[in-house]
Order: sequence, then C-alpha cells, then structure tokens
Amino acid sequence: MLELLAEFWGDEANVFVVGDADQSLYRFQGASIENSLSFIKKYKKAQVITLQQNYRSPQDILDVAHLLIKRNALSNGEVLKIASKKIEKQSPLVSTIKTPTKKQNIEVASLSSDISETLYIVEKIKELIESGVKPDEIAVLYRNNADSFAFEDALSKWGIRYELDAGANVLDTPIIQQLLLLFQVIYGMRTTQEDLDLFTIMNYSWSMLNTLDILKIARAAAQQKTSMFAILTSKKLDGLELENREKLLKFIQNLLHWSQLDAQQTFPLWVETVLNESMMLPWILEQPNAIEMVNSIQSVFSEVKRIARGDHTLNLEKFLAVIATMQEHHLKIREEKMAYTKTDAVKLTTAHSAKGLEWEYVFISRALDGKWGNVRSRDLISLPQGVLKNTDIDEKDQNEDERRVFYVALTRAKKHVIITYAEKTVVGDRLKDTTRSMFLEEIPKKNIFATDIRAFEKAVPVLVSKLLQIPKDIQPQLEEQEWLMGLLKDFVLTPTSLNTYLECAYKFKLNVLIKVPRAKQDYLAFGTAIHKALEMFYRSLMEHDLPPNKEYLIDQFELALKKEILTKDEEEKRLNQGRKILSAYYDRYKDEFGRPVFLEKFLGYGWSRVYVDDVRIGGRIDKVEWIDQKHNLVSVVDYKTGQPKTRNEIEGKTAHSDGNYKRQLLFYKLLADLDKSFTLVVKNGVFSFIEPDKQTGKLRREEFELKKEEVDDLRKTIKEVMSEIRALHFARTTNYSICKRCEFVNHCWPLGIPTQNAEQMKLL
Repeated sequence: MLELLAEFWGDEANVFVVGDADQSLYRFQGASIENSLSFIKKYKKAQVITLQQNYRSPQDILDVAHLLIKRNALSNGEVLKIASKKIEKQSPLVSTIKTPTKKQNIEVASLSSDISETLYIVEKIKELIESGVKPDEIAVLYRNNADSFAFEDALSKWGIRYELDAGANVLDTPIIQQLLLLFQVIYGMRTTQEDLDLFTIMNYSWSMLNTLDILKIARAAAQQKTSMFAILTSKKLDGLELENREKLLKFIQNLLHWSQLDAQQTFPLWVETVLNESMMLPWILEQPNAIEMVNSIQSVFSEVKRIARGDHTLNLEKFLAVIATMQEHHLKIREEKMAYTKTDAVKLTTAHSAKGLEWEYVFISRALDGKWGNVRSRDLISLPQGVLKNTDIDEKDQNEDERRVFYVALTRAKKHVIITYAEKTVVGDRLKDTTRSMFLEEIPKKNIFATDIRAFEKAVPVLVSKLLQIPKDIQPQLEEQEWLMGLLKDFVLTPTSLNTYLECAYKFKLNVLIKVPRAKQDYLAFGTAIHKALEMFYRSLMEHDLPPNKEYLIDQFELALKKEILTKDEEEKRLNQGRKILSAYYDRYKDEFGRPVFLEKFLGYGWSRVYVDDVRIGGRIDKVEWIDQKHNLVSVVDYKTGQPKTRNEIEGKTAHSDGNYKRQLLFYKLLADLDKSFTLVVKNGVFSFIEPDKQTGKLRREEFELKKEEVDDLRKTIKEVMSEIRALHFARTTNYSICKRCEFVNHCWPLGIPTQNAEQMKLL
C-alpha cells in the first residue's frame, strides 16, 4: 500500500512516519523492524529526527535498557546508521527525571522457589502501599498470561485489589472450568460413568448441597463397590441418614433433564437454561467478585453464539469437542473487555500488553531462561523467500525479539524496577533447578542492586500458611459501584432501557448494564426476521419506486429467519407463522404501500448527539412516513409482532397496562425534536401490528398525535430515572405479577415469588 501511494505522490510526497525499532513487539500485527529498515533504504532522502529525551524513567534504568538493546543487530542504532553515515553508534536516551546520584533503581531478587517469589512480590506491594504509593502506580509484568494466576490468588488473600489485563484466556478461569466440568457431567449422564466429576461438581458452592450428605453417599458407593450415581438413583439412598435428601434427588434429576433437553433446544438457549436452573448464575450474582465472573461467563456465551450462528445443529457434544480442540492446540477464548472507571488497583499484565503504559514501580516476574529469552519456538510456517528483504534471519540473534520485550518491560518504570526469579520451580510433583534469564547476565553487576532476601525467606513458612487459607470475603478486583459507574460513563438511554428501569430497576441492572448472558428466545428471533423482511421490502420500493410482490416479502423473511439460531421445530413453526401473517399483511396494505422517508433511522448517535440536560438519549425508528410533505410533517412507525393491543392498553389506561408503548412513541418524538440532523417535524406516532387480532381476525394500525405536554412529562421522567440510575438505585420490583414472566425469576426468588395479598394488589 505504501509503495502504491509513494508511486502516486512521486518526489513531492509529504509523509510523516513514527516508529521505535527497539519496541517492535507485535510483528504478527505488522509492527516489525523490517518496516523501519525498508522505509529508510527505499526513501534515502527522508529526514530522520531522533528523539533523545525521555520523560518517564530515571537515567540508570535508561542506561541498562540501552546496554541490553544495543546487543541486537537490528535496532534503532542500525536504522540510524543506514539513515546517516555520520552516526556511528546510538547513545542512551537522556532522562529528564531527577533522582539521587547514588540511588540504584534496578533491584534483583533471587528467591528459593516460585512460591517464595510470589509471596515476596505481594509483600513488597503491601509495603509500597503502606508507605503511601498508590496501588495503580504498581504493576506486575509477566511473560505469559498463565503466570497471573498465582498473583491473583495471593493478592486476593492479602486483600489487595488488582486489575487483570483484558484478553486473558477465560478457559483458564475457575468459574469457566466449573461450568465446563458441569457440561461434561451432563454429557456423561448418557453413560453414567462420571463419578469423580460428579463428586466434584456436587461440592461446588453453587450446587447448595450439604457437604456431609455428599461424603456419606461417596462412602456408601465405595463400601458397596458401586457408583455414586447408582446410589442416588436407587433405594440404597433410603438407608442413609441425610440432611437434605430431596435436594440431592433434585440435583440428579436436573442433570438427567438437561441431558435430554440438549436435543430439544438451541444450544445458546440450553446454556442459559443450565446456568439458571443449576443456580450457578444466581449464585454468581451474589458473589463479591460477581463482575469478573459474569464477564467470563459472557465471554464464553458470546463464543457459543458465534459458533451456533455458523452451525445451527450445535449441541453439547459438538461444543465439548470444540473446547477440547481449542485446549489441545492452546487456543484461547479471550476475556471481553470491561468498562470501568480508573480504580486504586495493582495492574497485572503481560509485557506485550504493557507497551505504551507506565507505572512508578514495576515488578518483572519469573525472570527465567525459557520465559524471558531462549523461548522454545513452536513449529511455525516458514516465510517465503524474499519477504524480509532487509533482515538476514541467519545472522540475526534469535533472541532479539525477546530482548525487545524485556527492554519494553524495563522502560515501563517511572521510579523503580524489581526483577525477580526463583532458583527452583515446581514441575509436576518435583522441584526443578532453574537458570535465570540471559538478559540478567547481560546487565553489568554495577548497574543493579541485589536484594538480601535471607530475612524474608525465614518468614516464608508463616506467609505460606496465610496463602493456603480460604479467604472469608475476597475483595473483588473492581468494586461493583465503580464498575457500574464506568458502564454509565458513556451510557445512552433508549426507549427500551427506560421502560425496563420503570418496570424493574434490578432487571435494568442485570439486563441493560451487566448484560447477563441470555439466549435469544424464538419469538424474538421471529420478530427480528419480520422486521428485516419489511425493511428489505421498503428498501426495494425506495430503489425502484414500485412495491415488490408478495413473494419477495416472504423470501426476505425466510432468508432472515434462517440466520437466526432456532431448533428445527422452532424454525418450521415460525416459518409457517411468518408466511401466513406476511401474506395477510401484504393483501391488506398492497394498495397503500408508499415510499418511506427513512428506514431504520438512528437518532442521537454519530456527530449529532442528543441530550436532555446532561442525560444522553438515543434510539432507532423502524420507519418514518410523510403526513404533509409541504409542511415537513411526518409520522414515526413502529412494527409490533404478537397480539395487538387496544388504544387504552397502549396509553396505559387499563388495569394491567403500564403505558410503555405510548412512552416509546413519545421518546421518538423527543429524539426527533432534539436531533439537529433530523430536519422534519414528528407530529404522530403509529403502531403497525403485523399479526391479526385473534378475536376479529383483522390487522390493526393505531395512530396517536404526540402532544407537547406529553413530551414535557417524558423529559421529567427521563431526568428522574437517570438520577436514580446514577445513584445506583436498583431495587427489585414489588409488582410480583411482573416477576412471573421475567427471565430472572429464579435468581430473585429461588424459593418462589412472594404472595401478594389483596391489600397489596389494590396498591399495585
């Protein structure tokens, strides 16, 4: 691409290129030193400006970093030599940071074992925080994501908040390992040969089973030389004195039920069912670190939906096979990034992800040969000859890329670097001697301070006992309130989210903010396909100034429905339903189809953001129609599938209606009035019901004038609701009739929905 542009521009090209060859880490994303070399060689007249001042690190850290990186045959120095023959060698960067002359800012600690190393780092972090250093000015860098687990565990036990870098493999997280083991046990129900795994999942906290009951069953199975499953599904259970026999039976019945249900539901819906009915998800939502666990679940659920979109026959067996293949080939399901405000938390991250970031105190952990330098290379695809025109792979030190990673890690520190390594590490069931990183050998001894850790090693046994304790109340990585405030930072209130909050504030929290994993119900998939068919129908009308025929409308529906994740039975049922109602819809309105003004019109997004005071709002309108083109008057139209509502129900004037529908139209009117990119005047709002009324068999279209005083009332509601949301008021609804149709009913009311007496019902 650059060559094509340069050829087009010629000698008059005005190109500004920025790069640092010493920090070219992401070669797989195109960040290779080859880019710098090829640019300089190809464009010999290019002016090269070197930046010599560093505004981050003390001079002694910069000096050591320079001593390391100059060992690379391919570095900034090489680039500069090519650019100008006058430059024989590159000097270290000059620090603008003033530090005591004799102070050494690079510390190396050699610990007896990897456990001692972990404890040393955590204790040092504790000391730094107690001395007044902010936690978010401390980072622990490691070479591989798997190295984070020991630090996560120890920091939790010490009550030190930490922030884990996004992108870790969620398949390695404890809650996902529990979920996958549950899936394996359910799949194993077909052979009932899963005793150890069954025993394991029965002991998980979310199972809510009595631990002594589980031990009694395991003991009975061992004595009778049979399986736990056989004990639980036979009369042999009657002879045991159990605390809660019914719960145990229900647990086994659920496993068998889920095994059968796998063939009856779409896989995303099946996963959602298991998460809720097993009480795993309700249990997660009550935990101190619910945010992190929900995010892990959501990351896996997103992958489930992605696979299901490509294979509508996805089931438990296929999914477990996919996971097994991923684990065999070390493939990841990356943790989705969470939105949050900056918190006082220690950062845990790989050196690669640390690029571009900085902290006062940086720990470079596990500085061992094979991790930092001399990394065993996997069998990779050889690059075709001639791809690297400026790099001689044969002459290049194979550790140059690794040295750049270590260079980046060193230069993240604004004050101090602590490099740690263990003399012995646990491999399987034995201790193995280690060799420290080659890069430590390349640093002159005079440039580093070797820490005396003898006193610390004596205290290790006491610290280990603390590490082995089960924490009573683990401090979550990110406080829930701070995290929720982070989600609200760029939050856009829509008609749906407003109505959700007014219906149940707690449901708003789970569904809109946290986005608890949910499969798309078949009626929602049906509604999506109907909307898409109507959109494509009217787009064709706009393009050709002629309504397409009925077959086109139905074909578009069928194409859209096939993209949804449905079982064969659901797909067949919804196909027949859609063909029938769209045929009737076409016949009813075939003489009235007119050219729309807009389709799927977004308001409040892009450059024209819309605010009610300081509350940002937005929405999408299905269709905009002309009322009076001369006076720029239009109607907003919203399609509705399902049983049509009466005018009084739409306006909230009946005993069991809430006015959500009318509020939606008023919201669109408010958006149109405030959006500067929308120059028309919305006068009316229309609901076009796609399905016929069951009593009359007729299609209904209800139109309302949207009055200014109603819009003004909506403004007040929006400000009041957003004030409640920002105050993080997320109480459960007291209108329990709503709970009966809510997907979170088992989470909110595991013992059943409270009964409302007559007086309560009057108030409602």
